[in-house]
Amino acid sequence: MKRTMKIGKGRSITFDDENMKEKVYESLEEWRTEGVRRFGENILKWKFKCPMCGHVAAVEDFKAAGAKDPANSAYEGCLIVAAAIVLIILIALLAAVVKSLIEKK
Repeated sequence: MKRTMKIGKGRSITFDDENMKEKVYESLEEWRTEGVRRFGENILKWKFKCPMCGHVAAVEDFKAAGAKDPANSAYEGCLIVAAAIVLIILIALLAAVVKSLIEKK
């Protein structure tokens, strides 16, 4: 059976239960119960691996980085990718400042 689940604002993922090798949890409570069983009561210590770069970060790492919703950020995002985006933005801003200084001379 195929079904679609919302995983974030404007995002969803479709599962095909017949081809699934991993368990799909029917509710958030069922998922949390399994998480506590596997990783302990403190959700801040739970770790997630980024599927894009392989970086492993705990929920507390996202909290320390200032994430508004660290628990959801940890399984949806990546600190390394976010840091790279911030770095690109800073480089673009610096380039614009340097260009404007050069033009003023």
